[in-house]
Amino acid sequence: SIPPNITKGPLDSTVIDGLSVILSCETSGAPRPAITWQRGEKVLASGSVQFPRFTLLESGSLLISPSHISDAGSYTCLATNSRGVDESSGDLIVWARTRITNPPQGQSVIKGTMAVLTCGVTHDPNVVIRHVWQKNGAVIDVDAIPRMRLDEAGTLYISQTWSGDIGLYTCKVLSVGGNDSRNAQVRVRQLPHAPENLAAKLSANEKRSISLTWAKALD
Repeated sequence: SIPPNITKGPLDSTVIDGLSVILSCETSGAPRPAITWQRGEKVLASGSVQFPRFTLLESGSLLISPSHISDAGSYTCLATNSRGVDESSGDLIVWARTRITNPPQGQSVIKGTMAVLTCGVTHDPNVVIRHVWQKNGAVIDVDAIPRMRLDEAGTLYISQTWSGDIGLYTCKVLSVGGNDSRNAQVRVRQLPHAPENLAAKLSANEKRSISLTWAKALD
């Protein structure tokens, strides 16, 4: 008989909330060691114990699926046989998933006014996020367009709108905590021109009425 030995223990790991993660625990020994996984003093998985979302794999590793924010902590693998016990621990970090929670709204703006497209995000405070805006599938280089501005919250401002701004705008948020994207249609409408050469005269046919005439404005 050979005492248990953990040949590949759990490494410090990071997972995004909602995804799966495997914590390793490969062993040697004779008789074959029995594996027990604990977080703190709580047994999560063993030959006789298994909680939902925690699965003891044939290899001795622990599958957590799906992961929750509350799963963060230190995990210990215990390998036991008649000759003794070996143990190994690793820390699990669970990042909150990056999500667009204030997506851009479709809008119809008057030519010459400003369009404002929001893209508010919730994300793990330890995760750096990046906003990328696209128009009709092509990335917008905001720095190269003086009429456009992107603030720290990811909101896109388009000033002095014209017909060339019409299109489908997409906000993409990129991070190690996950990616997300949302779309919004922008339309630009033009107000009719004011009538020119307006003239008013009393109606020859009806009392207390006037006739208005004007020239058609050029578009």
